Amino acid sequence: VSLAMAVTVTPMLTALLLGKEQEGLSKSRFARFFEQVTDFYVRVLDLTLKRKWFVVGGFALVGAAAVVFLPFVGSEFLPAMDDGRIMVKVRLPTGTSVEQTDLVLRKLEAPVLALALGAVPPIAGFLAGWWGSLVWLSSETWIARSAFAGLGTGLVVDVIFLKKWVRRRQALSWVAWLGIFLFYSVGMFGFFMGVPVFNVALSLPAGLVVGGKLALLARDADRDRRIVWRACLCTTAMLAVVCAASATIALLSRSTATELQHMLHLGFVVTPAHVVGLIVVGGVALLTLQWVLTERIARWTLRGWQLFPTDR
Repeated sequence: VSLAMAVTVTPMLTALLLGKEQEGLSKSRFARFFEQVTDFYVRVLDLTLKRKWFVVGGFALVGAAAVVFLPFVGSEFLPAMDDGRIMVKVRLPTGTSVEQTDLVLRKLEAPVLALALGAVPPIAGFLAGWWGSLVWLSSETWIARSAFAGLGTGLVVDVIFLKKWVRRRQALSWVAWLGIFLFYSVGMFGFFMGVPVFNVALSLPAGLVVGGKLALLARDADRDRRIVWRACLCTTAMLAVVCAASATIALLSRSTATELQHMLHLGFVVTPAHVVGLIVVGGVALLTLQWVLTERIARWTLRGWQLFPTDR
């Protein structure tokens, strides 16, 4: 949804509020549709302002109805807080075998993995169609068609292969998981406009995947240590590439120092030396955090599966 808004509504709003329409250019179908929606909104707003007492009366009626129905609505002094975590508890009959427990939990994790794996082909197809068509197409209409053709191709790939991918998720190679991690690393880097801080969050699913795959293998402490070390190396190296790209953008932009000063409300003048220092110190801190989180989460996941095999 955010991507669709970014490539459709946001540019149109920018052109409407800041830009000036050039004469002689034909409007795209979306531009004409957007103008119709804007005109409809203006008419509704004008009608509402002309009948303000009707609107005020309707608002008062809704408020009175809310007061009347308030006793019938459940309430509590402190509602449940959303702390950003998702917890799933499974209770099976006493004596349930490990195999049956594992089968139940595989059914529960299948939708989550389907969402993570299934998002890759449509998004990749949409971006490939959009950016790839910019090289050889100049018409906005055909660029949009190319992008949505890539999106449709990705959906077709999901229809054909997604069920097999989810069913054979434990058999996916390390290279496949590395490719998925690379895809989401690039996507998160672009979504947050080149700020690499949020890429550290990918250490959580990376550690869970590594620990889960190791739990399915025979216990071998040396092998597990080597695989966890390699996983930490890969995730940290990928974050290093992201940090290098972000640093390059920051150093090439002449407004980076000014933007940092205004964004952080600093009381002193930010110099290029400050920017370089922030890049070095912040980059080292992010890389260290990425390594530690990936290693800890992988080991915690592996230890949890080994200590509580019937609760997997």
